[in-house]
Amino acid sequence: MRVLLIAVGLLVLAGCGAEEQTGSDLLIASAEVTTTVPTTPSLPPNGKAALDQAAREGRAAVVLVLSTEHDAADRVGKAITDLGGTVEAADARIGYLRVSVPVGLVKQVLTVPGVRQVDVDEPLSNADPTP
Repeated sequence: MRVLLIAVGLLVLAGCGAEEQTGSDLLIASAEVTTTVPTTPSLPPNGKAALDQAAREGRAAVVLVLSTEHDAADRVGKAITDLGGTVEAADARIGYLRVSVPVGLVKQVLTVPGVRQVDVDEPLSNADPTP
């Protein structure tokens, strides 16, 4: 993203001092932008802590929230079902899946092609905010 912003900024600055073009004279500028996407996602620190706690408590499964690549939600959902997980909710338009998987299979879920981000779904605190 930073590379894209720098490229756009340079293109804007390059055109600021240019003379106005008329008629068929047309100035076209292009920039090649490359980004690197991690091939294997990892759990964030709070997700790792929640997974460790689930293992210590002896829970059989955990609920994960996944972000998938464009048009990969259905394929990822099938792969997780094949691993032994259950798709609880999905929205393919935005690449969202909420899945339940055995605790021991979480590392395999991280390697499923098309998965971009993974986090353990943790319940929100229901503490009463009144003093």
